Amino acid sequence: MSIDFNRVFDDMVKSAGNAVDEGKEQFSDEMKQALQNHKAAIEELSQALMNGDIDQSEFEQELEREKQVLEAQLVGLEIQTKSQIQKAINAAMQVLTSAVTSAF
Repeated sequence: MSIDFNRVFDDMVKSAGNAVDEGKEQFSDEMKQALQNHKAAIEELSQALMNGDIDQSEFEQELEREKQVLEAQLVGLEIQTKSQIQKAINAAMQVLTSAVTSAF
């Protein structure tokens, strides 16, 4: 089974925006740009899991690394507090994890 990654990324941005309390529109724009910068890596990681090239544990480790990189990028913009950014990134990555898990 395949995933429509464009739809998944749109859903990730929406979920992240919904997770913050203030400044949703600006944050959603910044989150979309940050995810776009990492889209290829996240998509390759997801494909590797679905193809059986990596296991769930390795997927989760690599996804955690991607979350940390995204967090550092967004914290540097000072558009939200660190806790709000973490909440938003976790929401976005949950969308991805759910999509990938249901695809195989």
